[in-house]
Amino acid sequence: MTAGRTAARPEGTGREHTPDSTSPAEPMPLVERDLLQHELREQLAAVRETGTGRVAIVKGVAGMGKSAVLEWAKLTARAQGFDTLVVTGYPLERVRVYGLVKRLFQDLNGIAQHTARERLGEWYGIIAPIFGIIPRQPAEPPDPENVLNGLDAVMRGYLTSDRGPLLMVVDDAHWADPSSLAWLAKFAVQITELPILIIVSYRHDEVDEQLCESLDTLERIAVAGLGKLAPLTLEGVTPLIRQRFAGRRVDPEFVEHCHRCSEGLPQTLRELLRFVEEKRIPPTSDALAQHGRAMRQHAVYAYHKGQFDERFGRLAPDSRKVALAAAILTPHLTVGRVARLAGLSGDATRAAAADLRRREILTAVDDEDLPWGFTHSLVLRAVYDHCFEANDRCVMHAQAARECLASGVPKAGVTYLEHALAEVAPREMRPLIHYNIGRAHFVNDPPASLEPLQQALEGCPPGDLRTNIICELGRSLAFCGQLDKSIELLDREIRKTPVGQTRQRLYADLFMWAAFWENDASFASRAHDLQRLTVRLNTESATTRTNYSLFALVAWYGVLSGRRLQTTTKFARAALGPELPNKERNGFSWVEEGWGFEIPMVLTLTFIYCDLFKEARELLERGMAELRANGRQRSHLSYGHAFRAMLHYRMGRLKEARQEAETGLAMAMDLGENTPSKWYAAGVLIQTLIAQGDLEGAEDTCHRIGFDDPAKVDQSARVLPVPAIVLAELRIAQGRHHEVIRPLTELGERLRAQGMDNPAWCPWGLLLAEALNAEGPQQDQERAKEVAKQAVARADTFYAPVAAGQAKRVAGEVEDNVNAQQALWDAAVALEGVGAEYEYAKALLAYGDRLRKDGHKPDAIGELERARITAANCGAIPLQTRATKMIEALVGGNTLPADHGRADSEEWVEEYTGGYSPFGIPHRDDSRPDADADRTETWPFRGGPTRGSEL
Repeated sequence: MTAGRTAARPEGTGREHTPDSTSPAEPMPLVERDLLQHELREQLAAVRETGTGRVAIVKGVAGMGKSAVLEWAKLTARAQGFDTLVVTGYPLERVRVYGLVKRLFQDLNGIAQHTARERLGEWYGIIAPIFGIIPRQPAEPPDPENVLNGLDAVMRGYLTSDRGPLLMVVDDAHWADPSSLAWLAKFAVQITELPILIIVSYRHDEVDEQLCESLDTLERIAVAGLGKLAPLTLEGVTPLIRQRFAGRRVDPEFVEHCHRCSEGLPQTLRELLRFVEEKRIPPTSDALAQHGRAMRQHAVYAYHKGQFDERFGRLAPDSRKVALAAAILTPHLTVGRVARLAGLSGDATRAAAADLRRREILTAVDDEDLPWGFTHSLVLRAVYDHCFEANDRCVMHAQAARECLASGVPKAGVTYLEHALAEVAPREMRPLIHYNIGRAHFVNDPPASLEPLQQALEGCPPGDLRTNIICELGRSLAFCGQLDKSIELLDREIRKTPVGQTRQRLYADLFMWAAFWENDASFASRAHDLQRLTVRLNTESATTRTNYSLFALVAWYGVLSGRRLQTTTKFARAALGPELPNKERNGFSWVEEGWGFEIPMVLTLTFIYCDLFKEARELLERGMAELRANGRQRSHLSYGHAFRAMLHYRMGRLKEARQEAETGLAMAMDLGENTPSKWYAAGVLIQTLIAQGDLEGAEDTCHRIGFDDPAKVDQSARVLPVPAIVLAELRIAQGRHHEVIRPLTELGERLRAQGMDNPAWCPWGLLLAEALNAEGPQQDQERAKEVAKQAVARADTFYAPVAAGQAKRVAGEVEDNVNAQQALWDAAVALEGVGAEYEYAKALLAYGDRLRKDGHKPDAIGELERARITAANCGAIPLQTRATKMIEALVGGNTLPADHGRADSEEWVEEYTGGYSPFGIPHRDDSRPDADADRTETWPFRGGPTRGSEL
């Protein structure tokens, strides 16, 4: 926009004019605002030169040109090197607490937690929940004064010494929410020493009583001489009218009539001139006799229902759809969202938007053009208030919410759904709206989803919606630590649901949550029921998400119970869909409506404990990317990082495991003390710290999270890694073996009673055997051997390499006869080439130590050297140190042997026939041709036993 007055009256013919329908009318220039523009320039200069703050108020009735003045001020400030913060109030956003502030500081929305923590500093805990960075806590709400002080701190972050002066523009403040305006008034009082100009505009005749005090405060500290905008005079509107009809004769009588009709209001004048062009009324005195009355009526009633309905009805169908969608979506407009809400293609949406721009309804035709919006709030309000059929506005609000949820803007989705309820939604729609509100809250704040989901369930008849509500409510209950209520809800619904797909869908959720219910005394019978449910399903021809989910659960129950690996992995792979010609599988979405991310997470755990590391990694990476893209940045991703840490730890990538575990734990703690994902992340972190030799850090994390506090550890939900196992590993590493014998014994008895005893996921027997074998008053070597022997039998039944290798290593370590060497050889062979390098290093160390004890010094040095190198590559410092000391002891001094470091070299391999030491451990990637032949026949991995890392 430009300031100043237009040129003198042009000459013309006055004949009828056909408006150009291919381009929009030029924005109306500012006229008779010279004094205001001068004053604003002075204020900008004062802020820039003195570094002191100012407040300016621009007010007037609707259509007086306030927004045009603010747009001019924004462009002028930017040209002078100012940074700008701009926000506009909208009537639909008045109900959102701090809604205006959230849009003012829009760069904080969706910001990563670690970045937010750095930026917000000590105010993180107060401000982060307001912007949805972390969910609000169920505890007592923060002190309002602290919130205001925190927002002051955020604002001061835009005014640092390395940045330029700042212009803050708040347009249509009469539509601000009270909390935002209260903060603005409080902050404005403090800006004397800050380089900022705050310009606030509002309609003084439409101020809500709740805003009066804040606006009065702003008025008191504002610079004098601005105040209320005056209507344009006849002299002011004359050049505007002549410019609109440039090249034609414009009679003074016509100009005077337009001025009287518009009462000097710029927006009313603009709309009147648009009407004149549309109706092809000549700008002459003669035309007034026929059209003067119509012009007068249009100026008064242009945005009233009857008049605007007629204008809207003349639009093309696609243009009407886009206008309605834009009215709902403002201020969250994009081409993609408008297109999906309007049910049009992107090209059709752009074409319709271009038409609406020509007709002076919208301001832009694409995301790359001017910011999307209506030409004036009066136009937006007219479309919103007058152009929807009965119930359509409610329906479109609900659809807009679903669009925002699908595109990763859950907070906006909640707002639209609340508006849908405010529209007095039809009774049959209310369950759907409450359901979607619950879904939107669950994304980042599961406790907040319970109430709307329970409201949705009330009175909802049987059908797909009720099933989705039940499943979503069950999920929310589970995430809020109420697994028993979740299972009870699903079990009750299953009993009254006929046999069919819906019943199977409910069963899938029931089996999933039951698998994580610590106190489930019916696990064995549930596993049997799950097997019966899926026995007739063909794993190669299934097509539904329900079937795939059931396959994943069959696999997970197989892991829990120790069912044979070949069957377990068959169902795990089938859960990813049928095998394609390229041997790949499609997998399934982590954010599919009606389904959560839990089934994919369960499948990830299955792949990890079955040592299918490649499949686990691919599933995790694809899923976490999908979660991020859909705005699930909090609770969901904290689990994702914890599971990624579990995978890295299992593979012996300790540095990466620690990083992921720390990230997951930080995210979980940001979500609150009661967030279940903290146990997953902290458990892996403690295990990793033990492996790295940082026992002090492990103990600190253990105590901080509560692994050593029975009251905190005793939860209804199963956690992996099992907290009792994590604590036992730490105590054994600290030499406090006697402390773990009783809790591990009780854990083992409980798991065996439930029918879920598999050392792959809960190696209680292995740790118990280690503790019983250690020197001290608790030592009981015979019992240690018996416990280890039973663990080996269970691991062999499951048949996963890592579990088998771990069990055989421990069995070999507790043996003191000739069988020890064979068991340790079996352990190393089981782990060789699987990709679990940390466990492989432990097996090599144990085997080398056994060879040393049995007098095979050269071979012991070789195996210990391989253990040292493998441990060093993992970052397992204690293992590396032990191996180094053993090697040094064997060569009789502190210097390593001349052939030290040759364990993996070709020269070393050549010393042994076929690349094997006399004790059978391969020294190359080649598989031993005669080793464990019967194992190859039933090995579940495609292509025979894996002898190289899968990543």
